[in-house]
Amino acid sequence: YPGFQELAVQLPSADNFGHVPFRYDGVDICQRCFVEHRTFRETVFWPCLSAQILGLTPREEKWIP
Repeated sequence: YPGFQELAVQLPSADNFGHVPFRYDGVDICQRCFVEHRTFRETVFWPCLSAQILGLTPREEKWIP
């Protein structure tokens, strides 16, 4: 597949765009990410997907059977 090898190697981003771990009530959450519900915002556990994509933390490999 053309360009596949280019996608296999991605360098970490120079900017974290606010995606940093924050300890809240004994649990690591992302300082920037949240899921908005109708009446409240739900925090996102660290590492968030954005942090993994930016290369701020190792990616969690998920295989689809």
